[in-house]
Formats: sequence, C-alpha cells, structure tokens
Amino acid sequence: MAAGSALAGDDAKTDPYQVSHNAWSALCVAADHLHCFCSTLVGDMGSNEIAITLHTHGQYSLLRGAFENRARVVWILGPRQRLVRVQRRLSLQAGEAVDKRREHAWTLIVVGGGSSEAPPSRLLRAPGRLYNALK
Repeated sequence: MAAGSALAGDDAKTDPYQVSHNAWSALCVAADHLHCFCSTLVGDMGSNEIAITLHTHGQYSLLRGAFENRARVVWILGPRQRLVRVQRRLSLQAGEAVDKRREHAWTLIVVGGGSSEAPPSRLLRAPGRLYNALK
C-alpha cells in the first residue's frame, strides 16, 4: 500500500483492524469461493469434451459467498469519506466480537461447562435463559 494514500490513512485510524486487511481478506475469500465453484462445475477436460456438473444447491452457496464478499469490499472501500469507511470497518469488527461471544456461550453449553448464569441443563430447559446467556 502506498504511503500517504487514502487507504493508508484509513488503516492508521483503524489499527489493529485495518481497512485494507479486511478488504484483502474479503477478496481472497471471494476468489476462493469462485475457484471452488469452477472446480465443481468443470470436470475433466480430456480429448475434445469438457465434463460439466451442475449441482442443484451446493454451487449456489459458493456463488453467494463470492458475491457477498465482493460486495463487502465495495461497501467498505466505496465511500469517499474516510469517516464512513472507518465506521464501516469498525462496525464489522464489533459484529465479529458479538458473534464470538455468542459462540463462546454456545460452546460452554454444548461442552457442559455452563455459563456464569446457570448450568447448561437449566439453560436448555429455559429458552429465555439461553437467549439471555447468548445476548
């Protein structure tokens, strides 16, 4: 990244959650989804024929992952105003933190360690407690 560029400035404001790193990651994920899609679509290219395989559902999930990640890059990098780009990057990071906290609560319940509010058996019998533990 070029020193003094708008993206370098964004990264300085969002360190350690750099805008450029998130955009690059999303592009890599999108490319990986497309590569996987192509691998499932086009088979052996022997002789003068190409084998094409169409799956009824699985390939669409790969395309969706590619579109969503490419859209995320445009959403993050698209605005001209630095403040908007920084806010969007940090909002994504905040969402990831919430998701990790929920995942951790589920892991405690599934593994049997419970949560600080109640043992797993009580949480599973009381959906309201389970919901509150995951908030």
